[in-house]
Amino acid sequence: MNGNVSEGFPGNILLLFTMLIWSLFLLVYFSNRQNRSNQWCAIAGLCFSMGVLKEYIYFTLDPVLISRFSFYNADLSYMLYSVLTGVLYYFALPCSIMFSFYFNGFHLRHPNIFSWLRYLIFVPGVLLSVIYPITNTRFFQLEDPAYYSIAACYNWIYGIIVTFFLLSSLTHEQNQRSRKQKKLVCIVTLPPLWYWLFSAFVVHLLNLRPFFKIWQGNIFIVFLLLIFCIINLFRDGILGTRLRRETYDWTIDDSIVQKNAQYISHALKNELLKIQWCTSMLREKFPSESPEELEILDRSASHLTHFVQKTKFYSNQISLDIQAVCLLDLLSEAAAGIPDDMKGKAEIILECPDDIILFCDKTHVLEVFNNLIGNAFESFSSNGILKITCRRKYRFIVIHLQDNGCGITKEELPYLFEPYHTTKISNHHLGLGLYYCNKVMKEHRGMIKVNSTPGKGSVFSLYFPVRPRKLKK
Repeated sequence: MNGNVSEGFPGNILLLFTMLIWSLFLLVYFSNRQNRSNQWCAIAGLCFSMGVLKEYIYFTLDPVLISRFSFYNADLSYMLYSVLTGVLYYFALPCSIMFSFYFNGFHLRHPNIFSWLRYLIFVPGVLLSVIYPITNTRFFQLEDPAYYSIAACYNWIYGIIVTFFLLSSLTHEQNQRSRKQKKLVCIVTLPPLWYWLFSAFVVHLLNLRPFFKIWQGNIFIVFLLLIFCIINLFRDGILGTRLRRETYDWTIDDSIVQKNAQYISHALKNELLKIQWCTSMLREKFPSESPEELEILDRSASHLTHFVQKTKFYSNQISLDIQAVCLLDLLSEAAAGIPDDMKGKAEIILECPDDIILFCDKTHVLEVFNNLIGNAFESFSSNGILKITCRRKYRFIVIHLQDNGCGITKEELPYLFEPYHTTKISNHHLGLGLYYCNKVMKEHRGMIKVNSTPGKGSVFSLYFPVRPRKLKK
């Protein structure tokens, strides 16, 4: 090796570096072994660790292996170094793209494209391993200047794709808790990736020989990220796990909401029965009288009963009964269900072709429409207009509900789909309506989006897959 080339870290440090990488990505894997994102993230991390492992074996462990084992010679050492380099250069980034696909939800939004793209992304790596045999990459590193240019372009293009899918998932995520978790994942994955892309390829392309081993500086980044992960395990958790193996679903807050709903229902049910029994007894004792106080008690009991029923309905686990439904009929039914005292406040303009068939759970989707239409009417002061339009867009049926109501502030938007969050000031709102709508859309493998301008109105957009969801038996 040329004397101008830096020697890099000692062998023990390289071994420690390898252990740190394995620790970080094993932590990711065991956070949720059934999650595809976690699986591919761990596989990609294992591929990246080959870069450090080959350096430790080739420059530190080889003399020991050659002296102790007769079958292990210089040729085998050379081939092992080449294969580990090839795994890093050819397959680490395709595995990272697979992780970014699942992390982004691309496989759910575009299942047909994903079905063949998941194989296609590995084709360039396979071709490179044939053109530049994976068993001889050490030779190309040292003797073929074009090799680094091709490898650099390939890995940089893939690195940009990975970064795009990871960051775009943040812009699509409207649940505040999920967005925070995804930010943590981006912090853990992107810094070491881009440090490697710069230090491993740019330095070699510019022939900065004194800095050829600067990529090993990633050990400090990985060490800090490992500490970062452990700290977050003590706090909100990361990638589905808190410290002490408290496994939880980091995409939604269902378990908390269900427990709260059970508590509320249990606490109120018994008291409601007492109130209703007392009012019934009082009416029997005084049949000729109907004091105003009893009417107030009846109304309060009725309101609380409705409150308990709605809370349980919105917070329970959703079980879908998928069927083909005429979208126009479903929207017309929802529009007809507006209470009489609200009908005079606004006009509904419904523009929906009568041939659009929606594969959905009619009960839950009707309740989603009722929620959104009801919210729109409550946002009107007078002369309100709610325009509902439907169209097919790529693989989705998109329903826009546009109103000219009071709108929603920027500060409220990030928390709009959180449980128990409400922008209403009246005491009869649960703060579960939009949370429920979001949950229903996710169960249908769709999504709900909102754009709003205070004083001008809001647009809620519902995206339903054209093809029906296949339910697990």
